[in-house]
Amino acid sequence: MKVRIIAGLSLVCNVSLGFAQELSTAWEYFLKERYNISERIVNSLLEEKNASPDIYYLKALILLRTGDYEHARIYFEKLSFYGKDWSEISLIAQADAFFYQGKLSQAKNIYQTFLKRYSYSSYLPEVLYKYAQILRKEGLWEEAKTYFRKVVNNWPHSLFATFARKLLSEDEFYFCVQVGSFLNYDNAYNLTVRIKNMGYPAYIKKVEYRGELYYRVRIGKYPDRNSVQEVLAQLRKKGINGIIYP
Repeated sequence: MKVRIIAGLSLVCNVSLGFAQELSTAWEYFLKERYNISERIVNSLLEEKNASPDIYYLKALILLRTGDYEHARIYFEKLSFYGKDWSEISLIAQADAFFYQGKLSQAKNIYQTFLKRYSYSSYLPEVLYKYAQILRKEGLWEEAKTYFRKVVNNWPHSLFATFARKLLSEDEFYFCVQVGSFLNYDNAYNLTVRIKNMGYPAYIKKVEYRGELYYRVRIGKYPDRNSVQEVLAQLRKKGINGIIYP
């Protein structure tokens, strides 16, 4: 799932030029993944009582990227007091924070709340896509496909339609165990052979991420979570660590 980045969504005309410049600098460092410097600037602005949705939003994103999900949600919640657009962003961002934390049921509940409350929102393709991602992680394959198709059919030119279209074309609506991810093909191949020799159906999945090609070693295509958890438990007893995907 991607984090939404909205720089300067509601900077009002009466903010000082110095504040605007510092906030812009903080965003630049954030986008370069220099989170410590970005947060230092943001904290300085907050200490000067420069409260605004823009600064709260950036602070929350920094906390989200650095894994402090609880505090990220606190700052995302503050956005709900700044009007309709920010209220929508607040809800989505809080759900995102739960998702990244692995708390899928909480994330799902908030996305559902959004869909009921903002049924005509411009953010609908994003929320429906993310909701479908949770359904996919829950193993509700057909329901997930229905929502992905809805995004593709109703918002065909949106970014999230592109993501949904890719997932539908790959047809990875099953569970598997991922035991490794490598930039070097030989490393992936050697691990695949090792796992196959142990009697498991291992294979290599090519995935492009941030402009680089990764070779991910995966095992099986299981229809339900119980089956894949059983395989993962077996592997761990044999000294093989892995994660369940998706």
